[in-house]
Amino acid sequence: MTTVQHGSGTNLWSKGIAFLDANCQIGRYNHRPAGNPYSVEDLLADTADQGIARRLVYHAIAKEHDVALGNNRLMTETAGHSELLPCWTVSTWVTGEIPAPDVLVAQMAELGVRAVRFFRCHYAVPMAEWSLGPLWSALEVHRVPLLLDVGERWATMDTFDAEEVYRLCHDHPNLPVILVKHRIRFNRQLYQLLNACPNLRFELSGYWHYRAVEEIASRFGPERMVFGTNWPHMDSSFAIAMVMYAAVSDEVKVAVAGGNLADLMEGVGW
Repeated sequence: MTTVQHGSGTNLWSKGIAFLDANCQIGRYNHRPAGNPYSVEDLLADTADQGIARRLVYHAIAKEHDVALGNNRLMTETAGHSELLPCWTVSTWVTGEIPAPDVLVAQMAELGVRAVRFFRCHYAVPMAEWSLGPLWSALEVHRVPLLLDVGERWATMDTFDAEEVYRLCHDHPNLPVILVKHRIRFNRQLYQLLNACPNLRFELSGYWHYRAVEEIASRFGPERMVFGTNWPHMDSSFAIAMVMYAAVSDEVKVAVAGGNLADLMEGVGW
């Protein structure tokens, strides 16, 4: 039996639970408080301290400045660190920010990139079929997970459009869609979407409800959740505690902690 040492060495769990973090940012970012971590070295230190096995990472430059530059910087800065998995940012190709969808997918396949992220609140690009439909279709063909970031730095519900998410999921039923930083004061929106959209999952860092893991696992199945920390904006231990102290079986914890996201990424077909 494998024992994992968490943080300062307190033994919190066993059974070989391996965390795969779906929600990490590296790179200097706007409005960063003095002293806050941001670099690959900072992330690697947190990864070791928290006992996280692997992390899916995007670059702040791609979010706040230039998509292509940020994706290129991501590949350079994570090179040589097998525990850091690149997540490319996507936007519109019409403005030349990214290559055309077929070219983008070919580049991802060549470089081993198995997930993408779209920042709904930052780009002001419509998600509808007439706008980004060819991109969603290209990702869907290969079953590339799309992390749909619906928040700002923190999770939010103020700009969330449930109808928009529903339409995306139904127009592309074989596209794995993961809501990221989805903060809600009530669970009706999310429950309705999970019920209506079999290809929809959500990431846990913004879902702060009491017994959230237990409730979702019971109603919809543990496969609808993926673990994420929202590092460096949040402390990683918060999300770890949500999983490890949940009143669910070890099998459910293994799935939520990393198995679900690992299955999605391994299911990408090049």
